[in-house]
Amino acid sequence: MASVTARLSTLGLTPYGEPEKDANTILMELDKGLRSSKVGEQCESIVRFQKLLEKYPFPILVNSAFLKLADVFRIGSNFLRLWILKVVQQSEKHLDKILSVDDFLRRIFSVIYSNDPVARAITLRTLGSFASIFSERKNVHHSILNGLDSHDLVEQDAAIYAATHFASQSKTFASSICSKVADLIQKLETPIDMKLKLIPICQHMHHDLNMTTKVREVCQDLLLNYPSKNFVTITLHTLTELSAHCLVDIPLQVELLLKHLKVETRKPVQAAILGNLKVLADKGAHMWLPSNVEALCCFALETRSTRLRLCTLTVLCSLSNSMAVTNFDTNQGSTVLRLCEEGCFHDNMAVASKSALILTHLAINTYKDTGSEVLIQDATLALESLITVTSITEVSTNQLAPKVVLATVVELCQSCPTLTGTFVETIATALTSASGATTLLLAESLCALCHVGTGVMLGLVPDLVKKLEDIITNLNVDTEANEKLATILATLIFEASVGSEIMPQAKEVILDFTMWTNQWIAYKIARQASRYGQHNTASQIYGTLTNKVSTENLHYWLSALRHLSQGEMCLKDIKGDLELVLKDLADAGVHYHQAYVMLQAASDSNFSLEFPCQFTKLRIGVLEALAQLVKTCNTLKLSPPPAIATSLAEATGQNIVKCGRVVEQLQKDAARFRELETGYKSLYQMSFDADPVTLLNIEEQQQWCKLMAGMIEAMFSRRTQNLSHQMDTNSSYSPEGASVCIENQRLAETSHDLEKITETLTQITSELPVSFQHMQCLTHAACRITATPMLFPRYFFQQQQSTDVKLAISPQTKGSSDPIMVQNNTHLTVKVEGVIQHAIQQGLYRKVNSITIDVASVLQSRSTSSSNGKVSESSPNNMHQTCQPHNDYFCVEFLLIFPVTGLHNVTIDTSIVDDAGIQWHTGPKSTLTVKSYDETMMKSGGFSSRSQKSFGTLN
Repeated sequence: MASVTARLSTLGLTPYGEPEKDANTILMELDKGLRSSKVGEQCESIVRFQKLLEKYPFPILVNSAFLKLADVFRIGSNFLRLWILKVVQQSEKHLDKILSVDDFLRRIFSVIYSNDPVARAITLRTLGSFASIFSERKNVHHSILNGLDSHDLVEQDAAIYAATHFASQSKTFASSICSKVADLIQKLETPIDMKLKLIPICQHMHHDLNMTTKVREVCQDLLLNYPSKNFVTITLHTLTELSAHCLVDIPLQVELLLKHLKVETRKPVQAAILGNLKVLADKGAHMWLPSNVEALCCFALETRSTRLRLCTLTVLCSLSNSMAVTNFDTNQGSTVLRLCEEGCFHDNMAVASKSALILTHLAINTYKDTGSEVLIQDATLALESLITVTSITEVSTNQLAPKVVLATVVELCQSCPTLTGTFVETIATALTSASGATTLLLAESLCALCHVGTGVMLGLVPDLVKKLEDIITNLNVDTEANEKLATILATLIFEASVGSEIMPQAKEVILDFTMWTNQWIAYKIARQASRYGQHNTASQIYGTLTNKVSTENLHYWLSALRHLSQGEMCLKDIKGDLELVLKDLADAGVHYHQAYVMLQAASDSNFSLEFPCQFTKLRIGVLEALAQLVKTCNTLKLSPPPAIATSLAEATGQNIVKCGRVVEQLQKDAARFRELETGYKSLYQMSFDADPVTLLNIEEQQQWCKLMAGMIEAMFSRRTQNLSHQMDTNSSYSPEGASVCIENQRLAETSHDLEKITETLTQITSELPVSFQHMQCLTHAACRITATPMLFPRYFFQQQQSTDVKLAISPQTKGSSDPIMVQNNTHLTVKVEGVIQHAIQQGLYRKVNSITIDVASVLQSRSTSSSNGKVSESSPNNMHQTCQPHNDYFCVEFLLIFPVTGLHNVTIDTSIVDDAGIQWHTGPKSTLTVKSYDETMMKSGGFSSRSQKSFGTLN
C-alpha cells in the first residue's frame, strides 16, 4: 500500500471542498472503523468502501479493500455480512481487479460451513455476486448444488440466486446444473413457488447447442403441463431470453410466441407475449419473416383492447425502423396499410402516434427504393391532423404521444426536406392557439425543423415576437414554464435571422425580457445569440450580466464573451476598402486579445476552459494572418520590384526574383496559414467530446487556412488546378446531416467561394508569377473570410458528454524533482494504469473503444563520466501500446532501457480511439525524469565524492 499512495497522488481526484487525502489514509480510516466496537461505525465504514473504490479504482487498492471486507465477513455478524453483500453488488465492475483471489475466497467460503442457515444464505448470495471471478471453482459449485437441496427457504432462494449468476458465467456449471434444474422443475414434490424461481435459470444455458435444445424441450413441456398465467409468462420470457442469446432460435421463438398470442385469451399473458416479441424485434429484426409481420398486423386489427393494440404497434415500430421494413407489404389495401389508416385517426393519441410513426417509416423506405410519394402524402396528411389535435388538447401529465408525433415530423422532413415548409407553417399555426406544455413541445419541434431546412422560419418572426410579448405580460404566471418557452422562442428568432441582423422590435423585446428574468435564463439567451451570429444582442446581454455574478471566474468568463461579441461586431460591415478592412481587423484583434486574456483568467482546475482558449487563440491567428496578407497584397503597389530585379533573376536562374520583396512576404503568409491549419487540426483531434456541428465548424476553418496557403503556394508552383480536389478529398470528418445545419451554412458558403476564387486564380495568365491580378484574388479571398461572421459552436459553451482519462504511473519518486535512478545496462519497467471517467454523459456522440499509450524518451544531458563514448545518443525508447479498457480501467507496461548515462526525459502520451477507429489526441501527457548511471564507473572511482553520496542509497 505504500506504493499506491505515490501512484495515486498524481491523479488529483479529491473532490472540491474536501481535504486532500490519499488512498492509504482513507483506507486506514475505514479499517479503523471496521475494528470499532460500535456496530454503527462498522456499518458506516463498510458503506464508504464503495465510494473509495469509485474514487481510486486501482487493483492494489481494490484488492486490499476487499480483503479487509472479507475478514469482517468471516468474523462479523449477519447484519454486517448483509451490508458487505450490498457493497459487493454495487461494485461489480471492480471485482476482476482482486489479485488475491484464493485468499479472498478462503475467507468468504469459510462461512458456508456455519450452522446458521441465514449466514449460509448470505454467503451464497455473496458468492453469486462474485461469479465473474469464481466461475470455475468446483467447491463453490458443490455448495450451490447443496443449497438447492436445502430445506430452509432462505438458503434455497440464495442458492437459486447464486445458480443464476454462475450459470451465466460458467459453461461447466451450466452443464452440471442443467439436469438437476430440469429434474427439480419436473418433480411433483418441488413447490410451485420454487419452480417459478428455477425456470429463469434456464435462460443462461446457452453455452452449448445440446444444452439449449434440452432446455427448450423442458420449457415447452412446461407450457403444456402448467397453463397457469405465471408459468406461461415466465416460461415464454425464459425461452425468449435464451433465443436472444443463441440467435439461431429467434425464428422458432417468434413462431412460438405468435402461436400462443393467437390462441391465448388472457390479456396479461398477451401483453407479456408482445413484450417478448419486442425483445426479439430489437435483437434480431433481420430474422423475422414476412408471414410473422403479417400475423402481427392481423392481431392488431382484430384485437379490441387498446392496450394490446398499442403494444403490437410498439413491436411494429421497431420492425419498421430496421432491416425488417422490407418484410412489410406496402401495396394498396395491404394489412399494414389498413392498420395504419385506421390507427392514425384513432381516438387514443398514443395509438395514433405509433400508427403515424409506422406509416412514416414505410413511406420513407418506399420513397428511397422506388421514388413513390403516395405514402409520403398519406403520412403528411396524418401528421398534420395529429399536430392539429395536439394543439387543441391539453397535455399535462403524459407528453409521450405528442413527442412521438413531432419527432416523426422531424424524421420525415430529414428524409424529404421539401416538406419542411409545409410542417413549419402547420406547427406555427398550431403554436398560436396552443397553451400549456403543448406550446413548449411545438416550439421545440420548430427549433428542430429550423436545423433541417434553412430560411423556412423567416416569415414567422413577427408571430414569434408577438408570442414572446405575451409571455412577458404573463411572466408571473407559471414562471418556470414561461421562461423556458421564452428561451426557445428567442432561439427561434435567432435561428430565423441567421446571416442578417434581427428585427429591431425583436431585439427590443428580447432585451426587455432578459432584464425581467433571472440571470441564468438571460445567459442562455445570450449564449444562443452567440451561437447564431447575433453578436450585437449577445454583447448587450453579457454586459448587463458581467457585474451580477458572485465569482471572479464567472465575471471574467462573461467579460470574455462580451469582448468576443464586440470583436465580431467590428467585422460585420466589411467592405472593399483596404484601409477600412485593416482598421476593422485591428479593432477586432484588440477585442479578441482582451477576450483571450480574460478566458485564461477565468480558467482554473475546477473551471477548465481549454477549448475556448484554443479556439480564441486560433481565431486571433486567423485575423492577424488575414491582416498581414492584405498588407502584403498592397505591398506590390507601394513597393514595386527594384530595377535590378530582372538582372538578379537572370543571374540566379529564378524567375520569381523579378517580383521583388513581395515574394518573401507571401511565403511567410503561406507558412503562417499552414501553422494555423495545423493548429485547427490539433484542436479537432483533442475535441473528443465535441458535438458533430462543432467539429464541422473547426474543419471548415481549417479548410479556409488550407485553401489560403494553397492559393499562395500555387502561384509559385503552378499546381492550382489540383487544389480544389485536394480540399474535397482530405476531409477528416463529415457527419451526416451536420453540413446542412444552419450554424455551419455560412462557413460552408465561404469555403465554396474560396474554391471559386482558386479557380479564378488558375485562369490568370501573366508573365510574372505574382501580378496585380493575383493580389486582387488574394485580397478578395481575405475579405471574404473576414466578412463571414463567426458563429461560436455549442462546445465553446457547454459539454454534452465528458470523457476524462486519469493516469497513475509507477515508479514514482518521493520528491517531484528527484529523478528515477536506473543502471545503464538494466531495464526499467514503467507501469501505466488509467481510469476513464464520465462526468456528464457517456457515449452521446462517440464511445471509447481503446486507449493508445505512446512512450518516448529524450536525452537531456549526458554524463561527463560516461565509460563508453561510442554509444549513440539516440534513444531506443520509442514505442506504443493499444489496449481496450475493461470497466473503464486499463493497464499497460513498458520495458525501457537507457544505455547512455545521464538525465533522460520520458514522455507518456495518451490517446483515445473511438468505436469508428478514429484516434483522438486527448491526453493526458505525463513526464518522468530518469537518471542513468554506470555502476562500474562508480566502483572504480569515476564519480566524484558528491556523486557517490547521491548514489549512496542504491548501494
